[in-house]
Amino acid sequence: MVFYSPREQPKLPHGTLISLKHLQALAIILTTIAIALTIGRVWIRWRKARALRWDDILNTIAAILLIPCLVTMLLYLQYPFDIQMYDLGLRDDPPPPVSTAYMLRIQFVFNLLFWLVLYTVKASFLALYWYLFEVSTRFRIAWWSTMVFTAASFAATCLLFIWHCGSPAKLFDEAACNSQYRYGEIVVSVWCALNITGGLMLLAIPIAMVNSGMLTLKTSQRIGLMVIFALVLVDITFDIVRTVYALDEYLSLRTNLNGKRPVPQRAT
Repeated sequence: MVFYSPREQPKLPHGTLISLKHLQALAIILTTIAIALTIGRVWIRWRKARALRWDDILNTIAAILLIPCLVTMLLYLQYPFDIQMYDLGLRDDPPPPVSTAYMLRIQFVFNLLFWLVLYTVKASFLALYWYLFEVSTRFRIAWWSTMVFTAASFAATCLLFIWHCGSPAKLFDEAACNSQYRYGEIVVSVWCALNITGGLMLLAIPIAMVNSGMLTLKTSQRIGLMVIFALVLVDITFDIVRTVYALDEYLSLRTNLNGKRPVPQRAT
């Protein structure tokens, strides 16, 4: 069994494609920066307090998980990129055959690690919020609500992913996964909605607390904290872009969502 089908689709117009080497280099650089920042954070905390809090531990776990996540992404990315180039007519010969089951397993591991990293970072934020704002009863109620929603979102994300090919038994069955691409689109949309909602909840709690007057903070300190908390918007932005890319019938040409979908024709 091979991971590609014969090219029967018309060539589509396309813009400038990102070089695979540049994409891989960017992933390595960003992962290195994230790990370096985490090491610096832990070192500073240990130097000042001689102890680590839960937010430090969870952030460290997320940074460690980034390493296998990066490795699996680098292993997986080459072949789908070659398929994309072939289907766009930018490569004359199809890539050599690769075991479908192997590629699906690599993809499964990468997706699982991706969600583990993302939700471990969210847990780190929640641990930090509890440490900073536990003085407020209203905050504790909001914190528990956000924590329950985040945990439920993670569980739903994992369950939807395990069943996205119809059942766990068909998780590495290419035909079953291709036949469920409409369900796959729903899954991606639900993932995006859960992540955005959870991100906005993570953003709302600290901003409300910083501006509530319960904390004695200088204006510069308030602005600094709000900028840090607003980094959640970066994750929300990337999630929206990723979802649009996955669901757009042209941008997602030959991805795992629409490998069997007929390619529509653009009006000229």
